[in-house]
Amino acid sequence: MRDPYEVLGVDRKASEADIKSAFRRMAKKLHPDANKTDPKAASRFAELNAAYEILGEEDKRKAFDRGEIDAEGKPRFQGFEGFGAGAGRGQGGFAPESEFETFSFGPEGFTRSNRRDRGAGYVRAPVSGSVSFAGAGKLTVLASGSREDVERCRPYFEHLARKIFYVGEQEAARTLKLVLNMMVGTTAAMLGEALALGKQAGLDWSSMLEVVGESVVASPLVSYKLPSLAERDFTAAFEARLMAKDFDLLMDVADRHGVAMPIAEDVRNYWRTMIELGMGDLDFSACVVVAERSVKDRAKSLR
Repeated sequence: MRDPYEVLGVDRKASEADIKSAFRRMAKKLHPDANKTDPKAASRFAELNAAYEILGEEDKRKAFDRGEIDAEGKPRFQGFEGFGAGAGRGQGGFAPESEFETFSFGPEGFTRSNRRDRGAGYVRAPVSGSVSFAGAGKLTVLASGSREDVERCRPYFEHLARKIFYVGEQEAARTLKLVLNMMVGTTAAMLGEALALGKQAGLDWSSMLEVVGESVVASPLVSYKLPSLAERDFTAAFEARLMAKDFDLLMDVADRHGVAMPIAEDVRNYWRTMIELGMGDLDFSACVVVAERSVKDRAKSLR
């Protein structure tokens, strides 16, 4: 991936406001809906979102500027060579040149070659869980690669996660993470539309959410989001722009496997619309606002 500053067309000394402004301007210009005849529109839009994922967050931007992560958001773990026990290894259990990856990135990541032919192990290890889960060491790690390499990395994962799942070889972990995020995003869109309907039909917002929380649909995800929905607090636990990136990656995987995903395609429009409305930095649950606008617009058109 290109340098994120280059992708956004901003100077390395650009302010936070300048970066956000550049992203919004470029998002409108490069949006796939505005470039329907360009076969590369989706990949350019995904690249733009990935660049803003780094530069739009202060900590990640600083880490990139210090050289701690690269342009794909991947950590530069220079110190892992030689970790382990036995000849040619140091402490910690890592084989020479072992690598593991917890960031999600563009479609090119799915074609990254296995490095065993060069004597290095490569573990894909995306995580599932919110920022609060990360701080409490309660994330879930999905790991793929060889079992041997995953076990070497386990001591590190145990600092981050409550559960560690070995899910298969090669890109299985990244694919599963996209599958999970599709269900998370689709649940949020479904919930948003249902609540927007109820509100438009005159249901009391607080009472409606209370009943939802006591009903059969109160999954862990829905229950987790109900308090913030009650307060209409959309402070980001997972930004809509990041959900947009994941849905773009999901559709890329689906295309390569010949799988039609009409529901995912429809839900992806929520995240695109949120970005266009300047809501990309809000939590993905703010898609309820988009649903409410749609309901109101339709109601007006029927008068």
